[in-house]
Amino acid sequence: MHQRGRAKFNTSNYAIENSGASGSTNYQLSQIDFSVSEEKLSMRSVILEHFLTNHDPILPAIVLSMPSVTWDFEKEFRKEVMSKCNSIGIHRKSRFIAFENNVKIWNLSSASMPKKAKATTVSYRYESDKVNFQYYTTNTSKLLFSDINSFLQINKSFFHEEAKFNRFNQKFGKYTAVWLDYTSQLNDQMVKGLRGLDNFLSVSVKEIPFAITFMGQRESSRLVESVLGAVDGNREKAVEFFLSNMLKHEFKVSKTITYQSNGVTMVNVIGIFHTKDEFYNPTKLNRLIEKARIERENCLLRNKEGREIIENKRAKELEEGFDVAEGLNYFSYEE
Repeated sequence: MHQRGRAKFNTSNYAIENSGASGSTNYQLSQIDFSVSEEKLSMRSVILEHFLTNHDPILPAIVLSMPSVTWDFEKEFRKEVMSKCNSIGIHRKSRFIAFENNVKIWNLSSASMPKKAKATTVSYRYESDKVNFQYYTTNTSKLLFSDINSFLQINKSFFHEEAKFNRFNQKFGKYTAVWLDYTSQLNDQMVKGLRGLDNFLSVSVKEIPFAITFMGQRESSRLVESVLGAVDGNREKAVEFFLSNMLKHEFKVSKTITYQSNGVTMVNVIGIFHTKDEFYNPTKLNRLIEKARIERENCLLRNKEGREIIENKRAKELEEGFDVAEGLNYFSYEE
């Protein structure tokens, strides 16, 4: 059932209560200070580079994020992906599934959502079995009014039929890149969300770039404190522990960066999820690779130099054999 309205999230049962007309907000961007520190901007650049380096441009991107009110990181990612795709003669969409649990910022953020020219922003309600929330959507993005940690705990048990959860996951999950940009320290709810992330990650790609940002302050959670005590207070190892024992994916840390912002220490753990071989399902991926190869060949065939590239590659394929399933790097944008 779809219903327009503005909402309030109820974390006890994942319900949203209607509280007014969609888009009818008196808040103005100028009334709130959304300035970003230089340290935060530098960190965004590091995470953006990590995503672009470890997300093959040949694949459609589905990014889980917690955006700023102006969606700067997401728009920059989309711009860079489009640039790389255009350079190799293919067209790929970048989709964003984003979260905000402050109704004021949720409404404000909807005005800046990434979208194609002349696209509209529409408010819908998702309601099925035990899951009920409202979200804004454009043709490239969804902004859910929801606590992200509660959302990530949703699983098959929330639905009467497994097929319903699969459809839900297809609509709001299947992430190929993730940045959890928290403004609090590690806590129990965050840990529960991290452990539920496995259900929503894509199994059509081998590697999923990941980053998590949180405050490096003393934790009030007994669980977090006990884990930190076991790893000598190393928050990188604590995050790695909380992301261990996943069914479908294995997490490896690439780097950890801390910085001071307004007197607060922020911790950034950056790494990659690797899809386990027994769950890797590249069927759709193979079709995308083959489609991209055809698109690129059509692009190159428009000029003499391109025709020579195609002829040389085809000759090499005949000589060595080309396996589409292993062809992820076939159209490297660095070529």
